[in-house]
Amino acid sequence: MNYLECHKIVHRDLRAENVLVGNNFKVIITGFGNATTIDNESNQISRKDFSYKIKWTAPEAATNKQFSSKSDVWSFGILMYEIVTFGSEPYDKMSDSDVLQMIQDGRRLLKPKNERLEIPHSYYNSMMSCWRKLPEERPNFECLLNKVIK
Repeated sequence: MNYLECHKIVHRDLRAENVLVGNNFKVIITGFGNATTIDNESNQISRKDFSYKIKWTAPEAATNKQFSSKSDVWSFGILMYEIVTFGSEPYDKMSDSDVLQMIQDGRRLLKPKNERLEIPHSYYNSMMSCWRKLPEERPNFECLLNKVIK
């Protein structure tokens, strides 16, 4: 995802379903059917020509169709949730409209409870940083990569 961000490519559909793990845990991102490049001046795109999954979509993208690398960062935070819950759907049993309302109200997914895996608070803090309301307050993928390497 850092590579995509550096090349001004917005994936727009990042979720566990579009991530493959190969030999030696090599991660391969798939699902590029909705990917596009971003405008050099605004660093975002505005398109309505595809469908997307609300539960993985940043609020500015879901409500105003404003996609950027920061909306991919939001989706990455949801992907982090999927990883530590072994593929559980985020916002389980909630409708898309309820999810949007929850996000607009400033509420976020709670730290997952997992009997098989202790989730470090720093991991949850990274998830929460991906879900900051304002896109410019979210980390970029380089920052997230550096946190993972530590």
